[in-house]
Amino acid sequence: MTLSWRGAALGLLVLAAACGRDPERGGEFPPPPAGIPANLRPDLIQIDPTGVAASVAGEVVAGRPDRPDALPVLNGTPAHLRFAFDGDTLPDSVEYRQRQVRVFPLPAYRATFVGGTRAVFERRLAALAALIAMPAGPVTGEIPVFPPVAEEQVFRGRIRWIDFDGGRGIAFLAHYARDRDPVAGDRLVWIFQGLTDDGAWLVAASHPVRTDRLPPTTDARRVAEVLDGLASGDFQPDLDHLERMIASLRVASLPTV
Repeated sequence: MTLSWRGAALGLLVLAAACGRDPERGGEFPPPPAGIPANLRPDLIQIDPTGVAASVAGEVVAGRPDRPDALPVLNGTPAHLRFAFDGDTLPDSVEYRQRQVRVFPLPAYRATFVGGTRAVFERRLAALAALIAMPAGPVTGEIPVFPPVAEEQVFRGRIRWIDFDGGRGIAFLAHYARDRDPVAGDRLVWIFQGLTDDGAWLVAASHPVRTDRLPPTTDARRVAEVLDGLASGDFQPDLDHLERMIASLRVASLPTV
């Protein structure tokens, strides 16, 4: 299913206020902390969280240098925008089992890596871009995510392509683990990975999801088949709400300074 963008003024006003700007009177953000690009501002992104949360707040997060000797590979991140829901406290590192939206400036993300690590980044990014560009259909193999997860992507299911204003991406349910224990319905995570049409941004969103309709099994193919057969309302939260939130995204071009 591909969703087109639908605006929602109330959600956008909530975001503008949460990001530190008065939606009625305007105003400026305070100077960014040292090491944060002056043109990286939360008001570049608009999100309507209706059905997912009552409010969403954006902030700028400092980058983390890449450590080639540490796992997962590609563990570095550039300064980027992070959006939390209902006052959730998020760590600087990305934990996919927490609900959040992160938006990475793609040129700065690429520049985080050098040498062979840069080549790995480019290969994974190209693989993700190819998946996003393909028409809806079966997907075999891992769906690359940024930042990568240290655990194995045991399975992925309920794959959807979602259009938003200025870009497109792929959403799916997944289970990450270091073992092959039976997959439980309360350990699922919904993930979205998107790219803007201008090549300026990478959008990464995640939300923990649960269902009581998944029989315990270690068979990844069987899990995907069961998930694909369930209705969006068989999950908490309803997956339609998550997809509509992503479809509401409006991502502005990164201004020059």
